[in-house]
Amino acid sequence: MKKLWQAIGILAFWAAWPLLFLYLGRSERTRVLVLCGGEALVLKSWLGSGRWSLPGGGLHKGESPAIGLARELHEETGVTLAPSAIKPLVSEPFKQWGFKYHCHYFVVELSTRPPVRKQPFEIADYQWLPLHQLSGKKIGLDVTTAVKAWSRQHDLIQ
Repeated sequence: MKKLWQAIGILAFWAAWPLLFLYLGRSERTRVLVLCGGEALVLKSWLGSGRWSLPGGGLHKGESPAIGLARELHEETGVTLAPSAIKPLVSEPFKQWGFKYHCHYFVVELSTRPPVRKQPFEIADYQWLPLHQLSGKKIGLDVTTAVKAWSRQHDLIQ
């Protein structure tokens, strides 16, 4: 049933693409790389490409990126973090599938894995994946962007 639900979401994503293009065009969005024990929390949105992505979403008018990210993380996963625990990674334009918006990437490194309660009408699935598995065609551009930025900060890649 989960695969059918995801397939419907992928079809709906491409059918809604023109509306999403208009909606996302001038927005500011956030993403967070949640790390724990060498693994990262990744999500599959119900309405999406079917690739693993990071928690996050759009900012409300006047909302700071860190506050918006904490709100979105809680809405999507039930994970509550203080905005002060979230560290900035990079802030840059995001361009994929014709979508263009500004994205603020953050990281939070946890010592224990928090319980995840996915928002049922937004998130189709979640997993904790080892960092070395966060590349390839099943991984979204937001994930690879955040992992590369985090790796550069830790001198793991040049």
